[in-house]
Amino acid sequence: MLAQPVGSVQADMRRQLEYWRQSGVTSVALDEARELPQLYALLAGETAAAGTGHDSCGWPQGDWMRAYAVQLGFAPGAGAALGAPQPDVSTPWDPLWHALQLGAPDAPRALSVKQLDRSAFPLQRSSLRLRDVSLSYHLCAAASGALGFRLRGRAAALLQHSFAFELEAMGCWHAMLYVAAQPAEEAAPAASASASAAAPAAGAAAASAELFARVLGRFPPPDELDAATLALLDARPLDQPPHLTRATLELALDWLDGQLPPAALLAATHTALAWRARAQGRPRGEVRHLLQAAAAGGGGGAGAGAGAGAGAGAGAALWAEAHETLVARVLPAEMLRNARASVGAARAVLQRIERAHAAGGASAVPRWAIGGQLYLLFFDTTEKLRALQPRDDGSGAAAAAAVLADGRLEALLQQAADVEKRAARRVAELVEPQLRAQEASCGRWLPETALELAALDEMRRRVKLLAEAIESQFTPDPM
Repeated sequence: MLAQPVGSVQADMRRQLEYWRQSGVTSVALDEARELPQLYALLAGETAAAGTGHDSCGWPQGDWMRAYAVQLGFAPGAGAALGAPQPDVSTPWDPLWHALQLGAPDAPRALSVKQLDRSAFPLQRSSLRLRDVSLSYHLCAAASGALGFRLRGRAAALLQHSFAFELEAMGCWHAMLYVAAQPAEEAAPAASASASAAAPAAGAAAASAELFARVLGRFPPPDELDAATLALLDARPLDQPPHLTRATLELALDWLDGQLPPAALLAATHTALAWRARAQGRPRGEVRHLLQAAAAGGGGGAGAGAGAGAGAGAGAALWAEAHETLVARVLPAEMLRNARASVGAARAVLQRIERAHAAGGASAVPRWAIGGQLYLLFFDTTEKLRALQPRDDGSGAAAAAAVLADGRLEALLQQAADVEKRAARRVAELVEPQLRAQEASCGRWLPETALELAALDEMRRRVKLLAEAIESQFTPDPM
């Protein structure tokens, strides 16, 4: 729970409270644990403890945590049992104080609470108190230039992450991602930095791009489109570029201009949005963003030398990820639908991946021979075989003549047989092991894996029927 965004945790707690209230669970099943819904209400930000002495922002005036630590450390019999913390002047509003109250052996079983007045602190969406590290972060940034002081290693990363998530709790989305995109300080000593000036800079840029992508993947843009609109955008042909919201464009053009190399920023942005699409169950959107990220990450990356190599390696991994999602989650439905426009867009995307595979060697796109190449061969084979089929209106003679030119019929039939073999190989090597694992773990097949199996079986059936029809039509009868 602590690893999740504060807003998400509070939303989950509010939904749980609403379910309890609608079903009447709070008055029946939780009779012996009446403190649980109270704790949920406090952590969800719905209520605050009734009392006086709150300042204008809702924070407690007394430093109860320091007094509680002294009480635990120096009180007689300390450590035997965790007693409840005592208020110094007034009842604190901090949910941690109330959590300790409810969990202590001598704690009261009920709290006097009141509804939380949000107008007192409109900029703070969370009632959970986070440590304010803004001054420390800015002091380190100022001292690095004026005094030559640099915080490095784990301490620098912890300060950067803490300030980023503090900004998230305050609802400052652009500022949070701006902080996440700042170059991380290298932990290596200065002596090793003189050996190569490019490698540390490339490593810092890569680390910043990775942190930026992970933060953006967890915290989507505030103007993210609703599910229905995203479904309409995903239904477009696959070769069309993905959609970026206004807040995302402002982030790239206004906030992060110059903070990251343009290619690294573009790749990190689309990688994070691809992760977001995967979490939402949108494979077509995921493929679009992965293709954009791969095109940016594989084009030279953050710089020369080691930076370019790292960028090319990241681009190869993204091409492979886009290929796997495309073949396993998108193309089976496209093949079964068999619409001319969707097949044309799918072929265009596969040809992009094919060019990346050819440029990156055999390891660029794993299982290309029984993945993207299989579908390319299938689309090409069925198109040519259909051109040979007779039509009622007599059209198509020119296309059939082009296919039959220079005795290509035998090569085409051999290509059809190759499609059958590759499809059978993919079923045996990938699909069937996945189905057996799914049966063993959850007792049923996942819908997307079952759909791929059906698509591969249909592919083999279509190619075989077309090849048999054409072979019987153009093979002369022995006399």
